[in-house]
Amino acid sequence: MRKIIIFLMISFPFLLKAQDPVYSQFHINQLEYNPANGGAYGVGKFAFGVIGKTSFYPIRGPFKYGNIFLNHSFFTKHNFKPDIGFIIDNETQGDGFLSLTKTSINLGFSLKLFEKIKFIRKKKIDKIDLSIGFKPGVVTQSIDWNEFTFSDQLNPIFGITRNSINQNAFIDYSNTFNLGLGSKLDIKFNEYNELILGFACFNAFEPEIGFLNSYSLPRRYSYQLSFLGKSKKYKNLPWFNNYLRLDFQNQFRLWAYNLELVFEQGFSIGAGYKSSSLFDKNNNISLPLMIAYNYDDIVKIYSSWEPNIIGYNYNTFELGIIVISTNEIKQFSDFKDFFIKHNCGNRF
Repeated sequence: MRKIIIFLMISFPFLLKAQDPVYSQFHINQLEYNPANGGAYGVGKFAFGVIGKTSFYPIRGPFKYGNIFLNHSFFTKHNFKPDIGFIIDNETQGDGFLSLTKTSINLGFSLKLFEKIKFIRKKKIDKIDLSIGFKPGVVTQSIDWNEFTFSDQLNPIFGITRNSINQNAFIDYSNTFNLGLGSKLDIKFNEYNELILGFACFNAFEPEIGFLNSYSLPRRYSYQLSFLGKSKKYKNLPWFNNYLRLDFQNQFRLWAYNLELVFEQGFSIGAGYKSSSLFDKNNNISLPLMIAYNYDDIVKIYSSWEPNIIGYNYNTFELGIIVISTNEIKQFSDFKDFFIKHNCGNRF
């Protein structure tokens, strides 16, 4: 049964046009969230992360997703901060006969636009930063035809295997270029309140992939709004971090909201609401539950369970880890001391 469903998925492209994977804790997996987030793990730091996601369906699956990334944001004496990253995304459907892999380089920069801005009632904004990111890469789709047991004379509507009628049936994999773009406006009011506005476009050129049919990955637009806040008066209370995203991809619509409570001890818990629809119907609603532990801003382990309550009747489990290098720069009150100690000269 599973093999039949997977075969129908590659025979009818509209089944694959629903959506790109959206992780439950999308706000932690920064480069997957927005290419403009290259410097989000700290200026001058290296970050390495791995995350796995499995969705369990009653009659098909599981669907498995994985992401590996490496990111570095460069320190400079100027307001311009470049960053670079390397990302591998993989998606396997059903028993894993059909696999989609995206290999990308993330190039970006952040620029300080304003600092110490006065506005209504003499309140100030500490700073406003603009970040831009580009994510060029290659999309590879592969399939193991040997796993299928269909006759080579089946009706094409229901699927065909390798034969002389369909030349794509002799192809084991396909490669095509892909591009993602992103921008972010970071408004930091003070050390306790921060507002982030973001926009990203994925599959910008709608790369063509497919085996039995030639079809393209639809362009996806993602709008993002985040507010990170903590009580200035009651400092013992946790951070209340809010993350909202709206995604549009072909006939697919998704909006997701996550609330995360971050405690001083490094623990964080959260809950979310995710709603999606396809062709303006088939509403699907799930409620992610999240937990994470951050050890001294060096290692962060996070996990989530996302039960579906309306719609496709699936459950999703995620587990990820991020390792961030220590940043010696923050130990110096005067950056000049850092340059002298490390004999940096004018390299920056």
